[in-house]
Amino acid sequence: MSRSLIVFLVVVCLFSGRTDGAPSPATSGCSGCGGAGGSSTASGGTCGGFLSIFVAVGGGRCRWYGTPDPLFLSCFQSRPCEPAVTRTWTGLDPNTPLEFCLTLGGETFCLENPVSSGSTGSGSDSRDSVNLGCGSGTTFTVSSASCGLSASAQASCMACIGN
Repeated sequence: MSRSLIVFLVVVCLFSGRTDGAPSPATSGCSGCGGAGGSSTASGGTCGGFLSIFVAVGGGRCRWYGTPDPLFLSCFQSRPCEPAVTRTWTGLDPNTPLEFCLTLGGETFCLENPVSSGSTGSGSDSRDSVNLGCGSGTTFTVSSASCGLSASAQASCMACIGN
């Protein structure tokens, strides 16, 4: 039997369903990519207001990828984690500028046009953010420079681990 045929049969066995009811190696033993979020608050400052930030992270998914020749089998991301960020503010002066930023890979990125606290000085903003690859993380921030307030929360996505 040729080497290519043997390698092909091994890969087919690894990625095919089993008849004994046990999970296939294609779907088991490759885990990780779970999401974790956080929250933070800040109050006082020169405006006497309150800022909060909450980050929820939907988990991604890992799966086995491989090639038959040369034989290569590894556990990689098949779907990234999905962060959702909610920022809330109360008690700020009306129309106070607010910055929404994220820090990724050591660089900080903010929305081009700062958000205003509105005519009442209170409000909230919820939005989905850029997806996180498995094994990565970022920090989200809401801040008001004029009030001297800032709140940050971390989001992370676990790495894929093949057993």
